[in-house]
Formats: sequence, structure tokens, C-alpha cells
Amino acid sequence: MSRAVVDVFAHWSPIDKPLKVGQLTYVDTSRSGVFSFSYERDFLQSEYRIQIDPLLQLHSGEHYNDTPDKNFRAFLDSCPDRWGRILMQRRAAIEFNKGLRPTARLTELDYLLGVHDSYRM
Repeated sequence: MSRAVVDVFAHWSPIDKPLKVGQLTYVDTSRSGVFSFSYERDFLQSEYRIQIDPLLQLHSGEHYNDTPDKNFRAFLDSCPDRWGRILMQRRAAIEFNKGLRPTARLTELDYLLGVHDSYRM
């Protein structure tokens, strides 16, 4: 079982510098994965606080998505579509065959973090 934590920042108008919103956590098991999110205390007390997802109420503590291997809607727009997923799977398989990856399997977190804005411009 592996665990990855990703810091989430807001930098929308009128926020003049990046403000940490919270942490997205992904725990990968042999069968699936589980996403959770926790808001940063400073964000909850700031004038810029906003509920970023219907499942993520504005309170402290860990919020869990009960659907296995499903991310929160707030982050799904940053994930690739079906064609993008196919391309990422092909790349992962090539890297695995070359010994550059320990596995060809991609997690939902891999899809979220594997998209680079420079590729979309």
C-alpha cells in the first residue's frame, strides 16, 4: 500500500499570491485507491474560502470519497479524457518495457499528475 500527498493551491483573482487550500491524499491498495482531502486551517479562516467541491464541506478534518478509485469533481477537470488516458497508458507500457517504470499500471493519481499544461497549449 502506498500513500501520496499533494498540496493544493488557489491562485485565482483577487488572490495575489498562491494560497494553500489543502492536501489531496491518495492511498493505493492492490485492488483500488481512495482519495481524501483536508482543508488548510488558514484557508478556512481566509476571506477567499470557498467550497471547491460538493463533497468537500468547509470544515476541518479529512473528507473521503466513498467511491473507490474516484477523485473529487474539483480535480477531475484536470484529468485527461479517454483519448488522453489511452496515450498515457501506451507511454507507461513503453516505459515499463524499457525498465523505466516498476509497473505499467496507472492510478487515478497518475492521471491527475501526469497531465502537464505545456502539453495542452
